[in-house]
Amino acid sequence: MPTFLNCFFENNPDLLTQLVAEVLAEMAVANFVNEIPIGVIDGINTTFTLTQIPNPSQAIVLYLLDTAPGATLLEQPTDYTYTLVGGTTPTLELAIAPLVTQELQVSYYAV
Repeated sequence: MPTFLNCFFENNPDLLTQLVAEVLAEMAVANFVNEIPIGVIDGINTTFTLTQIPNPSQAIVLYLLDTAPGATLLEQPTDYTYTLVGGTTPTLELAIAPLVTQELQVSYYAV
């Protein structure tokens, strides 16, 4: 059985297109960040910084990429912790240092 919204948008496709465009514009304004954290990857360093302050901090998505295909999702607080050092520097402290052959990738919404 078709729902009211299905019937409504089926009869008003331009309105659906406009609504999708507005939602995508709102998401762009929300300041989604996808970056490589700043820090030396040498098998020793476990401290990395972000360019912006995540909001909310619990929604950070941090991946450890290796030379082999695939990635490992790192989880708070088991694999890393997030702190705002000095109230202004967003910092990730990893439980284990990434190897030279690895790379970090982080995504989050910024303030």
